[in-house]
Amino acid sequence: MSDAKSDRVDQVNNVGEKCDEIQVKPADKLSFALGILSLIVGEYLALRHPHLFPKLYTLVITLLIAKRYPEFAAEKCQLFMLDFCYFMNLSTVIQINFYPTSLLWFKANYVLCTGSLLVAMVVWQNSLVLHSMEKMTSLFLHALAPLTLHLLRWGVIPCEAIQSDDFLSPVELLITPFLMYSVWQVVYLVIIELVLAGKIRKDPELVFSLRYLATDKNNGMHQLVTSIMRTLGVMGREEVFNPETAKTKIIFIVAQLVYTLITLLPVPLLYSSYEFSVVYISAIFGWTVWRGGMHYYEDFRERYQVEFQMKKVLGKKE
Repeated sequence: MSDAKSDRVDQVNNVGEKCDEIQVKPADKLSFALGILSLIVGEYLALRHPHLFPKLYTLVITLLIAKRYPEFAAEKCQLFMLDFCYFMNLSTVIQINFYPTSLLWFKANYVLCTGSLLVAMVVWQNSLVLHSMEKMTSLFLHALAPLTLHLLRWGVIPCEAIQSDDFLSPVELLITPFLMYSVWQVVYLVIIELVLAGKIRKDPELVFSLRYLATDKNNGMHQLVTSIMRTLGVMGREEVFNPETAKTKIIFIVAQLVYTLITLLPVPLLYSSYEFSVVYISAIFGWTVWRGGMHYYEDFRERYQVEFQMKKVLGKKE
């Protein structure tokens, strides 16, 4: 076989491999269909039968988490499911279904969900990519609880305990949410540092938030915390995080708390102004749609390039 012919065969094979990589899988099609269906059903219930929307939220989030656990376990990252967003979804599901008139609990959920979880959609770069079950699950984990609580707050979902002229007192804005956050943080540390400490030490491949944030130098949170700690002199100029040390653990625990407190800044206005709440939530949701559109743009561009290369190679072959 001549070198030229061999090169053409290699080119065809390389392009063929790229085609295989970007083929749409049946699971992608199912995810796309379910994503569209959930959006349609969610909008229909919110507009026509709003009292059923919490049931839809509960069903969707339960199914997504149940599906995610074995997938995460297979990749040794099931401890990510101890993160704050899962805790807040659990708290919200329990409160709206079993204690719907508990106003103090509702407000604590509202503060933390419309604060921390909404901003996390931007921080963790959630995107509306309908054919990716993983991305849709991450999006729904951060979006559905705040959306449900927003609908409850403004009477779209009827609840006699919540009045339109209600407001957040200092205790409801800071003390109760902080106590709830502290419960999560203590439980998280007990599980990671005591219950599973031996297993975590023996298995360096077992991934959880602290280990991930401390070791992933490309992560934006890692870079931000590193920069701040070096600027404050807490870390040396060449010092890096070690997830096994108490110093690194304390730094990221404090960083998580500071981040959570910062995200609470717009919450009083969100709770007191329907217009601001709609604009704020729409802006964040719109940002995820934009990121999803950019994902599809890059995907279509790659497919076009592969198709163009295939035609070019086959044309030369003929």
